[in-house]
Amino acid sequence: MRYRAVVFDFDGTLVDSMDYVVNLHQAALKKTGYEVTLQQVKNAGGASLNTFYRQIVPTITLKQILKTSFHLLRLSRKQREAFTLFPGVLKLLETLRMNRVKLAVVTSRHNPKTCLKRARIRKYFKLVVGYGIIRRPKPHPDPFQIVAHKLHLLPKDILAVGDSYNDIVSARRAGCKTVAFLSGTQRKAFLKKARPDYFAKTPEDILKIALG
Repeated sequence: MRYRAVVFDFDGTLVDSMDYVVNLHQAALKKTGYEVTLQQVKNAGGASLNTFYRQIVPTITLKQILKTSFHLLRLSRKQREAFTLFPGVLKLLETLRMNRVKLAVVTSRHNPKTCLKRARIRKYFKLVVGYGIIRRPKPHPDPFQIVAHKLHLLPKDILAVGDSYNDIVSARRAGCKTVAFLSGTQRKAFLKKARPDYFAKTPEDILKIALG
């Protein structure tokens, strides 16, 4: 099947930024008093900060979440992030655009357009949905429902690509077809629980799925 639109997550899907992001969250939680593993942080990817931190530390309070968020902001300001595209991503985006496939991004980032500009790929995306635009973020279906509405497409005509459990669950709940991108953020065995329609190891795999 050829899809009319492809929706990408940002971190761990388009850009190889997960080590930076995961280490940042781990350091912020440590400052609040929680020692967590990198894998615990990775497995909680793709949610709002409230849900995200409660997935890692179920007993964390709202006050502690706010405190952790404050530490996260301070740490991120001290460490300027470099955005490195995964090999083959630029060719993937170019080819999809040449084939008139609509492209969008759904991410939990607060400043997604700025991130895309810094990664030098903003021009490819017709629609960008970030944290704060929607009332209920991933794993709720709302982000992908908004994409379908804005692009004037049925969810079944949209292919969603993400590297985390919540990416896949969110898109599936909205009725989109899904690709679990095996970038190393989360293990394949864990991602299987989200029941993606496809698995992809490279951007070339994604292209084949998208164009049928």
